[in-house]
Amino acid sequence: AGIIADRGLNADSRGMAYGVKGILSFDFYNDVSEMAMASPNLLLSNHSYVNICGWNYRNSSVPAGAPRWEFWGGPNDTVDYNFGYYGNYCRNTDSIVFNAPYYTIVKAAGNNRTSNGPAIGEPYWRRDSGANWNMVAHRDASISSNDRFTIISTLGNAKNILTVGSVLPIANGYVVPSDVQLSSFSSWGPTADGRIKPDIVAPGENILTAAAASDSSYNLFGGTSAATPVVTGSLLLLQQLEYNLTGRFLEASTMKALVVHTADEGGP
Repeated sequence: AGIIADRGLNADSRGMAYGVKGILSFDFYNDVSEMAMASPNLLLSNHSYVNICGWNYRNSSVPAGAPRWEFWGGPNDTVDYNFGYYGNYCRNTDSIVFNAPYYTIVKAAGNNRTSNGPAIGEPYWRRDSGANWNMVAHRDASISSNDRFTIISTLGNAKNILTVGSVLPIANGYVVPSDVQLSSFSSWGPTADGRIKPDIVAPGENILTAAAASDSSYNLFGGTSAATPVVTGSLLLLQQLEYNLTGRFLEASTMKALVVHTADEGGP
């Protein structure tokens, strides 16, 4: 919310679309049904969350009382099938956009590239066929380390949304493609069916924004969860400009095309 619309009491944390009067906020439970209900009256929604896939380091709420690595793939899988997967979650979300053509969904790509699991031979946890967590004494070398291509999870693989990766901030502004440096953690595609993902990248490291400690606290924030609201707030400005010029809003398909085809080229 701060990255999108912080009104700028601290000028260094001013949001992309500062001055917006309010934000409609939900948790991430039941997101598809809530998006479907709200979509006729929305232009944009920001989704700075991802489903856990592949390796996950759990450092709290562990039944055994100690931090641990968990592998979230199937009982006999060496790669989590949810990476790159276009399933019902994606299909249902794409249907929402199809039926609410002015509604743009902006989604974090995830931070999986640096979540690589324990060293080979070290213990970890995974679920059995009954969905019970069990400790495995030795990690096998065949299990993926989440550091290759096609590691965007679940909803990030939808077709009609904007999936956002993270890059380092460019202090002096963009000049050449080499100015753009991909964040080491940012998940990348393609999808399992070969589509390019993420659709766009934005600064997602060392972003100063409002923090939860108090009503006047700020903190540096990072991840594709930070890059995503940078894009969402920017798109809100584009919609405002379109409305000021024409009295209409842009459809989500036009918005996505505009963003993708006018973005600066990044990297080598």
